[in-house]
Amino acid sequence: MEDSGIGAFVSSVPDGFVAVCADEAWAGSAVRPSLVVRSQDDPTAGRLVELRAEPHACSFLGCVTDAAGVVHQWLEIWVQRPDRLCGAPSAYRDAWNNGALDRAWDQWVEAVSRRDPISIVRTGLEEAGARASFLDLATGGLVHPQVQGTSHFLRVCADESVLEEVGLPAYASTRSRYLWAPELGLESPFVPATSDSPETGPTASLEAIMGEARELAPINPSGGRILLRRLAPLSLEDLLDVLGGAAWNGISDGRMAVPVCGRPRSGTTMEDGGGLFLGRQGKRGRIVEALHLKLGALASSVEQVSGLIERTQRPLLGLNASSFGVEPPPDQPGLPNLWATRIVLRDPGAAVEAPMKGTGGKLFLASDPEAPGVYRPRLETAGGRGTGGFRVRRLLESDQSAIIEGTLWSDEGIVASASDLAWLSPTIGGERVDVYARLERDKALAPGEWRVRSLEHRFDAKTVAAIKAIEGVRIERTPFEIVPVLSSPCDLYALGVLGVRSLLVNPQTTLAIALDEALSLARQVGEGDPQEPLEARIAGAFDADERWLHSLGPNRLIREEVTPEEALGVVPREVWFEVLALLITMFSGACRDATCRDLGDARSGGLHAVFEPARRRLELLRVRTRSLLVIDWHYNREVSGVIRHLMTGLAPARVRAKA
Repeated sequence: MEDSGIGAFVSSVPDGFVAVCADEAWAGSAVRPSLVVRSQDDPTAGRLVELRAEPHACSFLGCVTDAAGVVHQWLEIWVQRPDRLCGAPSAYRDAWNNGALDRAWDQWVEAVSRRDPISIVRTGLEEAGARASFLDLATGGLVHPQVQGTSHFLRVCADESVLEEVGLPAYASTRSRYLWAPELGLESPFVPATSDSPETGPTASLEAIMGEARELAPINPSGGRILLRRLAPLSLEDLLDVLGGAAWNGISDGRMAVPVCGRPRSGTTMEDGGGLFLGRQGKRGRIVEALHLKLGALASSVEQVSGLIERTQRPLLGLNASSFGVEPPPDQPGLPNLWATRIVLRDPGAAVEAPMKGTGGKLFLASDPEAPGVYRPRLETAGGRGTGGFRVRRLLESDQSAIIEGTLWSDEGIVASASDLAWLSPTIGGERVDVYARLERDKALAPGEWRVRSLEHRFDAKTVAAIKAIEGVRIERTPFEIVPVLSSPCDLYALGVLGVRSLLVNPQTTLAIALDEALSLARQVGEGDPQEPLEARIAGAFDADERWLHSLGPNRLIREEVTPEEALGVVPREVWFEVLALLITMFSGACRDATCRDLGDARSGGLHAVFEPARRRLELLRVRTRSLLVIDWHYNREVSGVIRHLMTGLAPARVRAKA
């Protein structure tokens, strides 16, 4: 067994790196937040150590240092980066504007602050745009661009009246962003901060403003908000590998890992029992404890995601193992290292709200729903865009809204799940009318026909009259599109995949193979008797075909070679089948036993509720696996002695004599 490598944080910047003050405003302070950058350029990763990249934000490695250069806290320095949206798919990009970006940022910061307040270092820059900043690659220092010949720094201009007066696009309702020096007022030049920002009127390039050209690496090029958050240096995959028996060597970035944690103190390696509580008991002990700790890691991950979604009511739609970080244990006696780590969700989420015109409802869009990735559930909807016929059957009116019931047909083929929406744009009264509706398959309909029932829409009186006038009329050449509804069930599915990664992957298999086997098992047991408990159907599948034990047995919990039969002798069968049942229920839309029937099966205002069944199952499993670990044999012997004494005292004399 290897040394886990997970010790407490070191108190100095490692060799080969330097601390650069993260904002000029803190430069004169004895204690200041700093970026940790390489002393020399890395051909792969450059000078900055980027920890996480999202479509509209990223985080860099940082720390808080004092005047003596001692590191008091390691940080993730999160920067709002609207400029990165320019490379996103158009439908996703177009759903954002600066107002939506700021609201999503505020929701995330508020959710993290309420859930884990000590993990955030408040500076005020998380609430308002900071000065634009770059790293000067020639000097290795931080650069805040200033207007040439002045001491005024460039910031993002969010003053709508100023933008209107100088003839530039609005801030909140567009993606256009401009940097300016507010002290100069209308005399300030305006620097386009993203490629979406038109270069018109009083705009000027950054080089022209600074009066010189430098080789700069962007840190906060568009004057975004900045959040300082306590560093979680390990990814969840790092921890899972360590729990299985591997070692961790530091933050992997470029050619050289960043050793922000020291080696474990003496007596805390996995081999001597400090890193794993049962390390000295050999493979059998390590299997049981790996199961307990991995279930704990999965439970913490589910809890973190559920908590964030409950506060924001916005799914993540891009969740994977690297979305989570792991904080190392404190350097003090107590629990073994791997019992004292802490899992945190470091992903702000990439989902964007897309309002549905006239309904008051909203859809959530992922940055790239078709992008490949094992953590991304496959969208079943296909062939859902085209032109067809539409007929209004009737209009149901209320005081504030109306519902259209009708029939849609098309020869192009329509495939939709129960939660998907149809967007129709029929011509009614000489104008296109946007209608969002649910599709309902009716057995009495001809092939290619679907019943539709719209969401509640707010139509004006003229449109209502026009709809009534065409009831029963066939409207040809009606554009339609099937819109996949994505919500928190996508994140539940990703957490199910994370469970497979945690419990069923070791060097003898891969995540892709393990996931395929788990989904195959889900489909097979899903065809069984629905009156029979899921765990019993899984047990029947294992008894009928030994293939399942070899592909989905508890031997995958550790890296060491152990037979599936031996591992299942250590982990009770009923416990392991409960583990597999948990994973199956998390695969949204995969089978009849799944918690969610499809990827949009979540009610508005309660997106977090889909995680509750998994949370309850995990809580029970942790109790059961804890009982396999924490057994006080001395106490058991005392109890047994008392029972024997009582039995001896109550038994007839001839029985006592035999005893």
